[in-house]
Amino acid sequence: MIFQHFVRNEPYDYSFIRPEIYDSWVRSRQFEIEYNSPVKIKKLDEKERKKLVQENAVLIETARKHLNKIYDVIKPTGYYIFISDDRGYLLDIISDKDLLSQYEYDPSLVVGASRNERYVGTNAIGTCLQEKKPMVFWGEEHYNLVHKKYTCSGAPIHGADGEIIGAMSLTGRKEDYQEHTLGIVISIVDAIEAEL
Repeated sequence: MIFQHFVRNEPYDYSFIRPEIYDSWVRSRQFEIEYNSPVKIKKLDEKERKKLVQENAVLIETARKHLNKIYDVIKPTGYYIFISDDRGYLLDIISDKDLLSQYEYDPSLVVGASRNERYVGTNAIGTCLQEKKPMVFWGEEHYNLVHKKYTCSGAPIHGADGEIIGAMSLTGRKEDYQEHTLGIVISIVDAIEAEL
């Protein structure tokens, strides 16, 4: 497995890995993310979380309008949706109650938690914000072992002046990967940006 060679710092032909993924792995290692341990948790306290949500109320409200329309369609697929700010802090999570309860014990998947690469390694929100472009991730491309069971598609969200103000990701189990997922994310982000 290519990743095992990487984490052991072994010479290997890494050209089979997309450059953006390899670069993210390098950053994750530089951030001293432990690939085989629970992710570091960077979570805002209650006061900071409330401030974060308040400061991003327009983005959250605008995104919710578009996401609520699409969620009924994707709900049976077991996917869930994250919206973050431009630093990777989660602003909103849209998921089926049963699915959400499955993840509620993961403290890195709650509003106010950071999905920045610096804390959790290669992931849809943190890496698409870093790379400034839409991206899809399949299981093994994630850096942390905990995330390798997922497939995630993410895209940055731009404000009226073209600056990145947040990101959206659609996440599900890797065995439930759908080819159209990244296209859905890009379409929703386009609609959010147009309204903003």
